[in-house]
Amino acid sequence: GGGGGGGGGGGGGVPGDLDGDGWVEDLDGDGMADAEYGEGDWEAETARWHNETVMGFYEHLDRHMADPNETIRMKFALEPNDPLYKELALAVDHLQTDQVKWSEVQDLIHARVGVLHDAKLPPYVDADPPEDDEFTYAQYWHVQSYLEDCLGPTRLKQVLPKINELRLQLNKGFKSPVAVVADLEELASDNSIPHYWLHHSADDYYYSHIQDRMDD
Repeated sequence: GGGGGGGGGGGGGVPGDLDGDGWVEDLDGDGMADAEYGEGDWEAETARWHNETVMGFYEHLDRHMADPNETIRMKFALEPNDPLYKELALAVDHLQTDQVKWSEVQDLIHARVGVLHDAKLPPYVDADPPEDDEFTYAQYWHVQSYLEDCLGPTRLKQVLPKINELRLQLNKGFKSPVAVVADLEELASDNSIPHYWLHHSADDYYYSHIQDRMDD
């Protein structure tokens, strides 16, 4: 669904989107839907989608960097050569490649609780025991999510200069939104940045995140 990002225009805020579905039907600006979608039209639509993706990503980033809870975590982020960082990163890798069970990773977290606390990493809450040993996806996701949460500030801190340089190149016209999205997708592929920053509106995520906290 290439047109899914168009909702951010705020009810018909996207020029040429006549029915508010996120797709531009009127590219020539005459107020009427164009008769056919030619190659140039699709190129224009694709360019608009990439532009929205880039803008959405940097909105996520700016909100993240303006959150004092997150900036504190960045300040105390583990160094990439820290043995604890390496151990947690290896645990994620082993979990994703089925070399260990989720319960073994949880045991590791328990064994490192003092070190994790000293490193100012978030406290761990045990996963709910599985009702069926055959279905442990929720438990796998729970322990992996915790590990990724611990590793996230270090990863972001490492690539922050590159992300800021990409924004500079974009603003100066040295790089197109298409090229910047490609670079950001590459960073997301190795979890240097959160995937959802590229694929979800910052407002959608930010407000649902707050709503989750209110519901708790």
